[in-house]
Amino acid sequence: MSKAILKIFLTCLVFISTLLFLPRVLAHAFPKQEEPRPNSIVQAPKTVTITFNEELEPEFSTLWITDSNNQKIASGGLNPDNIQIMTLNLPSLPAGIYHVYWKVISRDGHQTEGKYEFTVK
Repeated sequence: MSKAILKIFLTCLVFISTLLFLPRVLAHAFPKQEEPRPNSIVQAPKTVTITFNEELEPEFSTLWITDSNNQKIASGGLNPDNIQIMTLNLPSLPAGIYHVYWKVISRDGHQTEGKYEFTVK
């Protein structure tokens, strides 16, 4: 009977450990806030800021913006005070559609990338 109890105990321990550590193992960095917001129509912003759900690797994380002709306008990186925030200072933007691209590696080594657009009126 004690072998059966031990087997049940170990099975429960493995199950609980999996539940506790699985979110960390499967973690990937994704934006939780973007300014300007995706698909928004705004006055010319001075910056693009993306806040991610976890810390990023500074040397492997980039952010850039292009215009509707796919010409790179500016590029930037992580905020040195908070490595979950990427900030990009922008020149004065004329009216048009702009594309924001990001490519990051989280502290746990997972790479993610994405893009969105906004319109300057």
